[in-house]
Amino acid sequence: MDLQRFKANLALRLFAWRYIPVIGFCAPVIEEMNAKALRIRIPLGWRTRNHLGSMYFGALATGADLVGGLLVQQVQYGLLWLI
Repeated sequence: MDLQRFKANLALRLFAWRYIPVIGFCAPVIEEMNAKALRIRIPLGWRTRNHLGSMYFGALATGADLVGGLLVQQVQYGLLWLI
């Protein structure tokens, strides 16, 4: 993992546990973030898996909301602290 992604994931974890703990509980990882794309991964573990073996809808919605929020921050405020 390169230094920029490491810093972005650290910043995301600190922000998530400080302000929105459910995001920290899902443990998302930024895999790719640039001007064209943002991709995160939420592991399918005991926190996010339901009794049927698939991911809870809440975890999926958390991931989608997180991607949208990070893209808006990047565009609106020019925050490149995540890259």
